[in-house]
Amino acid sequence: MRSKIYIYILPFVLAIMAAPQLYGQIIYDQPGAGSVRMIYSHWKVDAGDGETTVNQLAVPVTGFVPLRDNFEAQFYMANASNKLSVIDSDTTLSGFSDFRIQVNKSMAEDRVLFSGGINLPVGTKKLEPTTDRAVIEILSADYLSFPIRRYGEGFGFNALIGGAAILGDTRWGIGMMYQFNGSYDPYEGEGSYDPGDLFGINVSFSKSFEKTALSGDFILSSFGEDKMGDEAVYDGSSQLDMRLRTILTEKKYDLSGNFRY
Repeated sequence: MRSKIYIYILPFVLAIMAAPQLYGQIIYDQPGAGSVRMIYSHWKVDAGDGETTVNQLAVPVTGFVPLRDNFEAQFYMANASNKLSVIDSDTTLSGFSDFRIQVNKSMAEDRVLFSGGINLPVGTKKLEPTTDRAVIEILSADYLSFPIRRYGEGFGFNALIGGAAILGDTRWGIGMMYQFNGSYDPYEGEGSYDPGDLFGINVSFSKSFEKTALSGDFILSSFGEDKMGDEAVYDGSSQLDMRLRTILTEKKYDLSGNFRY
């Protein structure tokens, strides 16, 4: 169960933090740790009427602090420097992300996990609406991949409860999460933006047979309405994410399949 609860609530913990590798796993006697990484990304886009290049040097900082038995904290912050070159024009943007901290408490012999976190709005906000926006738009393009796509946001918090149990020969898990996203001023002089809140329910299972194993996740997420000032810019909506996985293990080979809808 100590390892399974991590699998069952992982989709929510990742969604909560919106940051790389911040897991909600309780491991007995795990020592405190921290990491600093440097990630350089370079992309070149040929749009037909000219070439666009963008470079990013990202420095994410993560840490783990054991507070007491079955009680731990994790934190995340990052800095990123970007350079956007369009034809003969260069634009730069540098700054810090918000500071995020997540606290996890395990109970009932690791069958129940409580988790809570806050987003402290210390990152770079009120960006210049023309030059800085151009950099953010290229960082956010869905056909490119950057480790840091956004900077400062508003104050936020989240709360999660997850559990795992064995019923017969099947392992089950369930998690519920609520995330509050506060409003903030992304660009100078353009008013406040409220990205809306998030509520989610996650149900997972896994079952093993003689040579095969089957597992699945069902994740229902409800997104609140996004507003720019008092005007709605994105409607509230829900999403159902269903995933099934199977694996066949033989002595000399493994076969696996995945389905997602």
